[in-house]
Amino acid sequence: MRGGSRQRAGPAPGESNSARLLTPGRSPLPALTCQSAGRILTCMADEYRVPKREVTAEVTIAGQKPAALRLYLAGQAAHHAGYERPSDLLNGPDPFFPVTDRKGRLVLLQRDAVVTMSVPAEDEQNVDDDPDAVVVSLSTDRVEVSLDNGASLKGLVEFVMPEGRRRLVDFLNLGERFLAVREDGTIHLINKSRIARIAVTKAA
Repeated sequence: MRGGSRQRAGPAPGESNSARLLTPGRSPLPALTCQSAGRILTCMADEYRVPKREVTAEVTIAGQKPAALRLYLAGQAAHHAGYERPSDLLNGPDPFFPVTDRKGRLVLLQRDAVVTMSVPAEDEQNVDDDPDAVVVSLSTDRVEVSLDNGASLKGLVEFVMPEGRRRLVDFLNLGERFLAVREDGTIHLINKSRIARIAVTKAA
């Protein structure tokens, strides 16, 4: 280089090279917003937590034991009145969604790897929060759902379908990936791709 070699400037006092990003044509920029490495996970989790509504769910991932995880749901759903529900999260377009485990660690779950998700029934309502909403022709079937891993779940399936398409099979063949089964005060959201068979034990 003309005029001799230029010496590359080192990091500023108290700053390490590992905490900086080099971008072409620009000065080095901080790579992390958290100054302490011990706070990185906390800061990452906070990005997903605010301003979300927190719901605790028991989640079974393929090949793993059920685990209690905390979901972060929007205060306003994208496609219906009221807040986002766990089923909205599972049936949405995003392949990954964030949760935190019992230790507060941020975990990104692959939606299709979720076998079942169980939540309190009040967090998974079948009627929108519109006070003028009226549900007509509600169909209900009591079922036993057998999964491809040998597990089974019993409960009530509730659905609304147009005239002439009110059979359970019509409802199951809709595009949503997860089936909601109510068992007392719990809603089980079951990945349809993991269902081996469904036995109707009682049609209401």
